[in-house]
Amino acid sequence: MDADPRHQNELVTHTSLDLWGHSVHTASVACIQHINSYYQEVLAYGSNQKTIFKAVEEDCNCALAHVLSALHSLRSSTDEALSSIQSAKRCLLHATSYEKMALIAAEALVAAQWEAALAAYSTILDHYPKDLFSLKRAQVLCFYMGKCEESLRLSSKVLPSNKEEAYIHGMHAFALLETRRFAEAERAARKALMIRSTDKWAQHALCHVLQYRCLFPEVVQFMEENKDSWSNCCSFMYSHNWWHLAVSYLEWGCIHSLDKVFGIYDSHLWPAKCQDLGGSVQALLSALGLLLRLHVRGFTDWVQMRIQPVAQQVCNKSDWHKERLLDLLMIWALAYVNEYSISSDFVKQLTQRVSSLNQTKRESLKAFLKLSEGLYEYGRGNLNKVFDVLGPNFRTDQLKVIGASDEQLDIFEELWCLVALRTGHFDEVHGVLQRRISVFRGSPFSWELMAEFYEKTGSPNEAQNAIREAESIRKGYLQFKSQ
Repeated sequence: MDADPRHQNELVTHTSLDLWGHSVHTASVACIQHINSYYQEVLAYGSNQKTIFKAVEEDCNCALAHVLSALHSLRSSTDEALSSIQSAKRCLLHATSYEKMALIAAEALVAAQWEAALAAYSTILDHYPKDLFSLKRAQVLCFYMGKCEESLRLSSKVLPSNKEEAYIHGMHAFALLETRRFAEAERAARKALMIRSTDKWAQHALCHVLQYRCLFPEVVQFMEENKDSWSNCCSFMYSHNWWHLAVSYLEWGCIHSLDKVFGIYDSHLWPAKCQDLGGSVQALLSALGLLLRLHVRGFTDWVQMRIQPVAQQVCNKSDWHKERLLDLLMIWALAYVNEYSISSDFVKQLTQRVSSLNQTKRESLKAFLKLSEGLYEYGRGNLNKVFDVLGPNFRTDQLKVIGASDEQLDIFEELWCLVALRTGHFDEVHGVLQRRISVFRGSPFSWELMAEFYEKTGSPNEAQNAIREAESIRKGYLQFKSQ
């Protein structure tokens, strides 16, 4: 006797609910469990995000499993991501409305159609405000597109539906700090940590707020207390949080803290373990970011002893054009180790890639291209040429479109100030240094730059006062440490 066709239809169209309560076409409990685990791993920046591939193994007819596999694969292989998108399309007959919307967003993202992808994720959040995974994808897009206000709009939109959720407040905190609403960002980050103390993104957001306020001892204390929770992080979060801790020790600037900086680099930013965690791009980004800061601060001998292995990896070109901030750092590193031809070709490639974009994008990336040329010259030691390229009105706020935080971009303003001082452009740099002292009053290095300005412009008394201010800040930091 033939099976009841109505019963067959029920089997075919069986759905389960995912973590957010969305209907997903799958009869496999294991499949939905792996999907939910993947959501949690992404929001927690965990190291087991490959669990999404097991969801596909458990049910190869689940469209959402293929969609999420595509997003994970995109980190390493566009071809694999496209293959997963095609597999998802073959499962559309019984896909739910949520799965279809998720596919539209993912397909746009895999095709590098960022505006379309962001619009698609925004639409998903209109219909499914509890979907924190889609919020995360949208905010990542906003970050790389320099759309800080849009990121905040999206997190604000879904916050009322997720007030008790662990991760929403950390995501909201980062959007707030990117729009420089620091008091609100701190409150949001602390609320996130009250719900889940091991929320790495909330830890990271609070670290940003404290660093901006130059509360470096507080940053060090907070991050040292939480560093054990980073051991199960993905490569990005592991290296990035250690980078933040190293930067805070560097800003502190005394002998004790410098030893910590060097130790963090050797133990966590460019050891074998960083490669074991996967994602050499993130290891490179953190390592080169710290090396450039150390170089600007004058630790050139130490940088020379560490940069060669990193530059060797850059030479093989496999990590080029994956992150615009990383591209800038790699150009400097290659020039610094005398790989002038490779570094120059890198700059030319960037120029060609940008020239192929539409006019709006070309205009938004002008400052990026100028900085790539400037960093090439800085690596070669041609400081006068650096200033000529970057010009007298260099501003880092034009660089948000490269996908970098204010903290990551600030090193380029420090570099410009140093170059201006060393090449005699005192009128141009004075106003910038005054603003830095006003904003970053607790930064010893900002006072040291101001001291150099006064020394070179014939004001030795003011120079001594600036040096005393830097020493006083460091003394206060040491007193904080001894408490």
